[in-house]
Amino acid sequence: DGVMRRTVRAWSSVATAASAAALGLATKATAASSAAPSACSQQETVRVIVDAGSGWSRIEALAIGDGGCVSTVAKRRLEARPLAEVLAQRQAHRRSTNGSELATTPAEWIAALKTSMESMGMASVPVLIGATAGVRDALANGSLSMEEVERFRELLTRELEQGASFEILSGEEEATLEARSCRFCAKRTFLARGDGGGVGMLSSGGMSSQVVVPTTRGRDAVLSLETRLKSEGNRRMLEDGVEAGLASYDAYLDREVLPKLVSTLAIEGAHRVGDSGTEGDAPTSITFVAIEILGGIGEKAGFGQTLVTVGEARELVGVLLADFEARASQSPLAERDGWTWRDVVTGAAGLQFLRLLEALPEDSLVYATRSFNMPQGHEIKPSWVLGKYLELTRSDLPFIEEAWCFKRNR
Repeated sequence: DGVMRRTVRAWSSVATAASAAALGLATKATAASSAAPSACSQQETVRVIVDAGSGWSRIEALAIGDGGCVSTVAKRRLEARPLAEVLAQRQAHRRSTNGSELATTPAEWIAALKTSMESMGMASVPVLIGATAGVRDALANGSLSMEEVERFRELLTRELEQGASFEILSGEEEATLEARSCRFCAKRTFLARGDGGGVGMLSSGGMSSQVVVPTTRGRDAVLSLETRLKSEGNRRMLEDGVEAGLASYDAYLDREVLPKLVSTLAIEGAHRVGDSGTEGDAPTSITFVAIEILGGIGEKAGFGQTLVTVGEARELVGVLLADFEARASQSPLAERDGWTWRDVVTGAAGLQFLRLLEALPEDSLVYATRSFNMPQGHEIKPSWVLGKYLELTRSDLPFIEEAWCFKRNR
């Protein structure tokens, strides 16, 4: 199928042979600020957006301040089961791991949202709820119907008097919004310092991964990949053991995910230096900003908020994966029997990140982070939620003409 197949053991052998220079990056990486996020001054245009993903739903209120400063002014996790389960009204555990009671029906989900928004001081602010891969997958496999979705939409409109809207984002829409948020943050951080090149994006949640590759043909190459971290990665390791589960997930990625990514990169690769072929049209190498779960893996591997080459990123993630496998094999069997997804996600997400990195152009740079430290002194999380806020408010308009953030040769 044209995709290089490697076993997990092969990745481990590559990782343990990583160069001292690459490993040295782990001690130089810039750690995310531990200070509490501070908001911009003179907050205006407050919007509340809910990210209803395949796992937890997150409520975020964003605002604009002086000089186009965008910040998160309040955020909270909704105490509810994943929205796809709630809409289909499946039988589910009513309590979370910390013992709190979870909403399991559409009415309970909306009531929990109202309570959370009141406690955030946002009871009168209109809210936009965006469902992503969890709901997309449930609709595709028939476990959820559009009739159930429409009933939820009607109930939401009735119950939230301040105004509410509900959208199901396509994978491509999710990717495009995530990339918009990454470019907004990059423009104000490492690109402002003169580092990096044209900004692409890598992102992953529990069900899907998004990849955005900038081209000079006037559009991005946008991909949503069914990486299925929860079902093909975490669950396989919990049911079959770490070694067998990783091997199974590796085979799944080779079979179902990488061919699509590799073929797209091959098609788009010819256009990365500009259709005209002139020196003035040629961008520098692409900087892929890795966010969400992949950003967390980059931070664990030691290169969070640090520009590294794609080769260095592969080596460091490979070391992380090899270390995970070694620790897992040394864990007592009785301890492994009590493991949850939290105990294995580093292995599954690390393997996924490694395989995505393998497919990227060799001259790429990688910048992994879960949040950006903005010049005004606050942190902000790159996400489709931030991208949607920028789209609604057009607060990134100063950068529209540089939509791909290419640094051109002069």
